[in-house]
Parts: sequence; structure tokens; C-alpha cells
Amino acid sequence: MQHAAVHATAGGLEVVYDSLSKDPNSLANLDQDLPNYAQHQIPIFSLPQQWLWCESWCGNATKAQWPALDQQQEEFTASVDMLLAGDVESTGAHNSGEHTRSMCSLQPAV
Repeated sequence: MQHAAVHATAGGLEVVYDSLSKDPNSLANLDQDLPNYAQHQIPIFSLPQQWLWCESWCGNATKAQWPALDQQQEEFTASVDMLLAGDVESTGAHNSGEHTRSMCSLQPAV
């Protein structure tokens, strides 16, 4: 039963991906567009806001609540993220086990 559900979910994502990938303008934001368009057909788990902190659009007031690094795929921004992570760690805002405990306790959105 679970195997069938996984295949149905994958098939649903594939249909949405195929429709989005036909539009060249959509490809630039496909990582954002795919879950946004698929969320009405496929259950998508949402992370708490503190896990979505980003220097580009979040203020310093919420920086202390940031439990993890923004794992960028681009080599250029990865070094910036590592420097920022060093700044966060140097403030003593997080202890070494907190990240793992927080990540393991994530629950799907209802």
C-alpha cells in the first residue's frame, strides 16, 4: 500500500514538473514552483519558519532562532553561508547537539 502511495506521489510530481518545464521562464524557479503548484494534489510537509531563515529576506531579530545552515548548491554562495554560519556559531546561539535534536523532532504539517 505504501509503495503504491509513493508511486502515485511521484507520478503527480512528474505531471506538474512536465507542465512547468514547458515554460522556459518557469525553469529558473522550478525548485519553488514545483511544490507551490503540487501542494493541492500532493501532501507537502512544511518546515517551521525558523528553518527557512535567509539573510536575503529575514531580519537580524530572527537570526538567533535560526537552527541550521542554508545549504546552498552554488559554490559562490556556499562560502558566504559558511562565513555566516561561523558568525552564528560564535555568538553562542546554538550548541552542537541542538541541530540534530531539532532536525529529528520535525513533524509534518497538519
